[in-house]
Amino acid sequence: IVKGEPASYEMLMRNETQIAFSSIRFVYFEDKSRLFNVDKDREYYLAPGSSHTVSTEIVAKYRGEYLVGAKAFVITDPFGIFRVECDIHSKMSVTVLPRIVEWTNTDIICDEEDEKKTVFQPDSRELDICVREYVKGDVLKKVHWKVSARTGKMFVRLDNGTEKGGVLLLPDFSPVRAEGDQRIAVEDSLIEQLLAMSSYCIGKKIPCRVTYFQNGIQECRLRN
Repeated sequence: IVKGEPASYEMLMRNETQIAFSSIRFVYFEDKSRLFNVDKDREYYLAPGSSHTVSTEIVAKYRGEYLVGAKAFVITDPFGIFRVECDIHSKMSVTVLPRIVEWTNTDIICDEEDEKKTVFQPDSRELDICVREYVKGDVLKKVHWKVSARTGKMFVRLDNGTEKGGVLLLPDFSPVRAEGDQRIAVEDSLIEQLLAMSSYCIGKKIPCRVTYFQNGIQECRLRN
């Protein structure tokens, strides 16, 4: 499931004994997830061989892998004398993916501004073909002879019409100096910003790479 997005959750309780249970109450995991429309104080009655299903939705608060939903149930005798808490063996474990949010600091990447500084734009008669100054190693057949003759310098054609600089993302995955939920929240924020920047670059067709340290230096070129 995805962090912050509701997902279906269903809990089936069944009495497979020959004893009727008049007071069953459930205890839920609540530190990293939240259930909708579930009365945590409700008590259920189960006759021998009967069952009951609870269908609702659950929302995960953080990305990661952890247990959600019901974790135990408490049985109280009809006279209210004793209570027994029993652990649920069939607990539900979920993998929660980070959400992809919109990146709001897009002014950091000024690719259009950089293009104006590095690319020579001929007039409209040149069919909007962009060129740059010749450097050693360029293929001679790409030389734009008209622009070169007009400027007195060697220029070559650009294949895509524009020359875009790439973006290199260097996330810091060192341990966060915080405890418990605060640490998880900070880590989530870092990952969300990384995904937001990556998604923005992909949407704008800006070449993008991520380099990080995890058992050595790792590099990933982002395409989708």
